Amino acid sequence: ILLRSKVEVDVIEPREHTRIFSDLCMIDRIQKTAHFEMKSLRRFVNIRQPNLIVRSRHAHLNYGDHSTPFEYLIAEEDVTIEELDLSQGVRYATCGKAAFDTRHKIIRLTEFPQVYQDKDTVTGSRITIHRATDIVEVEHSNAYSTGKTFNTAEP
Repeated sequence: ILLRSKVEVDVIEPREHTRIFSDLCMIDRIQKTAHFEMKSLRRFVNIRQPNLIVRSRHAHLNYGDHSTPFEYLIAEEDVTIEELDLSQGVRYATCGKAAFDTRHKIIRLTEFPQVYQDKDTVTGSRITIHRATDIVEVEHSNAYSTGKTFNTAEP
């Protein structure tokens, strides 16, 4: 199935509702996949959940049957993930590729991932966010900032 303009796809699960907006969608019903992209480089595929917004140039969705409609989603190229629940502070991430595994409730960020919470920043080669526990695993961390300013003039 090829949808050529103003695509809006709803994936409704018992616990979450995911809405995907794009300019183009190609659905392979045999493989149970959907590929989303934008026609313009100035626009982004938008993926919205009640407490999360994801923007990227491309997105690939693997879907299942009615019991598990949303299995796996990969957002690629210029990915931004923004959490809408501000009770934990401002939290967002950027990367080149984000893989959302809904069965295990994790997000794996690769290709120069960076995670921000208020003034804190962490980067590494791969960052795994466990959505159920709020644990963030960082592999090969190459930078960490707590948002503090250091005075280098003091001895």
